[in-house]
Amino acid sequence: MVGRFTLDSASEFLFGHNVGSLSAGIPYPPAAESKNHATLYNHPSHKFLEAFTEGQVMTAVRAGLGADWALFEFKKDQVRPLRQIMDNFTEPLIREALEQRGRRLTQRTEAKVNEEENLLAHLVNRTQGLSILSVMFTIR
Repeated sequence: MVGRFTLDSASEFLFGHNVGSLSAGIPYPPAAESKNHATLYNHPSHKFLEAFTEGQVMTAVRAGLGADWALFEFKKDQVRPLRQIMDNFTEPLIREALEQRGRRLTQRTEAKVNEEENLLAHLVNRTQGLSILSVMFTIR
């Protein structure tokens, strides 16, 4: 529940778009997990939150292993698939902001004061192209 609220709040602040993760429903505790509705598990925010939480755990494990962490993931990078899930969730929001900027530039109109009330809009107006993806989200 806290993760969902945090995701909604953070997405509103960062992207200017509430992803509505609280609308997926409130999950039952693990002892009664079978009562959870399928829409809970199929909601994009649920997949993002699972990947984000697991990514944090894996990053902490890597930090504990020090510089030798790559030896323990020699055959397969365990964080990359989690990162892909998170990217699939955030990239449409970033692309939409870039498209809005492009339309504004082709129409030669200035951004309204209200339009730049989130971090993504600020970064999009200060950068060019998909470099915003690497600025905000590439931590490998």
